[in-house]
Amino acid sequence: MFRIEDFEEVLEGIPETIQDPITGNQYNREKFLGKGASGKCYLFTDLETRKKYAGKIIMMNTLFNELDMIHNETSIQKSLRHQNIIRMFGHFDCSRYTCMILELCDGTLEDVLERLNFLDEPSCRFVVREVARGISYLHEKQIIHRDIKPDNIFLTKDMDVKIGDFGIAIRHEDPTEKIMESCGTRIYLSPESLNRYGYSFGVDVWALGVTLYKMIVGYVSFDDWFTSVFYEITKIRNTYIAVPSKVPLHTRDMIKILLTPGPDRRPTIDDVLKCDYVNSNSISKDHLHGYISGKPISYDINQKDFHKCDEMSLNKTEIFRK
Repeated sequence: MFRIEDFEEVLEGIPETIQDPITGNQYNREKFLGKGASGKCYLFTDLETRKKYAGKIIMMNTLFNELDMIHNETSIQKSLRHQNIIRMFGHFDCSRYTCMILELCDGTLEDVLERLNFLDEPSCRFVVREVARGISYLHEKQIIHRDIKPDNIFLTKDMDVKIGDFGIAIRHEDPTEKIMESCGTRIYLSPESLNRYGYSFGVDVWALGVTLYKMIVGYVSFDDWFTSVFYEITKIRNTYIAVPSKVPLHTRDMIKILLTPGPDRRPTIDDVLKCDYVNSNSISKDHLHGYISGKPISYDINQKDFHKCDEMSLNKTEIFRK
């Protein structure tokens, strides 16, 4: 069947065989994997070694700011070497696009949540720990990801957890200075990124909190509607996002810590890594693999409980509580 992606590829002039003009390496562009903040990803096969990669193609145009964004993304990602970060093996420019050769994963956390709806607490702890380790590495390198969310958290077949898509990441060398540009995915934006005072590294911690909320609950109950009123609401001191009572206590407390409205009171990512929540003996990739593969797991939360907003007192007027 002819897909809409196929038609777009013809219009954009993306060939089925793509050659690195510097190394001469040739890659066969195969199935469409997904679309990120700045480009489209395809399954690539190296025609000589037969190794599989994720090939990210970013279309170029004559706007200098977009060319700068492409350079920024490749510049950031080529410098990263960490077990919780998607590795870039190389990149090259063709006439109309930039191509990034990336580590191939089996899918995203969002793919898992779409299939299973939510994760159990030990699985959430493992994912939070692994993502926090990746964020800690980025912050140590003075990089803010700015788009932490399940779509950008990747899983390998061995259940390694990796952060990807650095399309809107930014280097931030002076933590005392604030960034004023608001960008990212709406429901993962922190309060300070929506006001006129600017933000810093804490936005990644907040986004991790929203990600944990979605992992354990199955959806983000405050959804897109909240951004239009969030700034006004968070003027109220000590306002926090209510967490369903059915969520296990330790996870509920962790969400509240990560979603501390005031950036000055919110923990750093290294503080998060010191929490008992991510240092439990129950944390393991084997547990996550078992949960995702459908092996029986003893867990005291019924999936249907998470979809009864009325029972959990989570109507829109009660999302934010003092």
